[in-house]
Amino acid sequence: MAPPRLQPVRLADYLPWKRRDDPRLAELVTVVSDIKQVKEGDITIVGIPDDRGVAVNHGRIGARFGPAIFRQCFYRLPIGAEGELQGASLLDVGDVLPESTIEATHEALRQVVAALHRRGATVIVLGGGHDTAYGSLMGLRDFDARSCIVNLDAHLDVRGREPDGQIGSGTTFRRLIEEGQVLGKDIYMVGYQSHSNTAAHVHFAREQGMHLWSWRDLSQGGRLKVLTDLVNHWVQSKSVGVSWDMDSIIASAAPGVSASAVVGFSAEESLYLAELLGAHHAIRQLEIMEINPKVDGQAITARLAAVVVWHFIAARLKDRIRA
Repeated sequence: MAPPRLQPVRLADYLPWKRRDDPRLAELVTVVSDIKQVKEGDITIVGIPDDRGVAVNHGRIGARFGPAIFRQCFYRLPIGAEGELQGASLLDVGDVLPESTIEATHEALRQVVAALHRRGATVIVLGGGHDTAYGSLMGLRDFDARSCIVNLDAHLDVRGREPDGQIGSGTTFRRLIEEGQVLGKDIYMVGYQSHSNTAAHVHFAREQGMHLWSWRDLSQGGRLKVLTDLVNHWVQSKSVGVSWDMDSIIASAAPGVSASAVVGFSAEESLYLAELLGAHHAIRQLEIMEINPKVDGQAITARLAAVVVWHFIAARLKDRIRA
């Protein structure tokens, strides 16, 4: 396969102004054209603007615009009232350009993410349909074959391929297991909702030994307490990849997704979780998936996602904890 094709970003597209007393993240980030420029401790952003998998699942297409709208919201954020992100080594390697097939696109993303991890970076992936997480999570597994995988999602995403062999946006975790890439015991499903899944999918997940925490489980145990306990457990691993589908957040806070959720995490809970994750160096990868600005004229979802990542980075700089 040919080397992955990366489309660099133009920071001028995301910089609203330059004022000495009002610095924005677009002034802090460095655009890199060669992954060899990435070094240990860098926080790197990579986009994957592809939503063909969503179309296969008959979802609301538009997630291919997710990376662009995220950057628009994220790079316009201030560095922080207390300088929280000052000094962050924040890099943007651009977007992995989709290949002719979904499988080839996943492989290209896999190569890029694996290379970033080998350089010692924390990787932030911007989707794209959630099927692209197959490629990004495989990149993490290439770096650390024992890594723990977390799916924050209203859906289990263990669908099989379509009858004609096509890969849909809900196939990621079944593919990882059936193709022998990951054991079920290494996967944590958090926040899935009974009314958004089938009995067959839950049975498959249980049969494979996945760790399941439904929305009911989280609510009955006290969501913040359960999330805190789970994060403290995950970070006992050398490396953890968190794939965060924005449809795990209630639709009033995140309406712009491929399949919106009637119930889900609040914005406040999302920021709390972002800070929990950011405080631990073992969290090597954070993915923000399924932002769909085509159904969100006010960019509410992208703005929340941008603040989630802002708080993740702020916590990483303030309270870095090595597992």
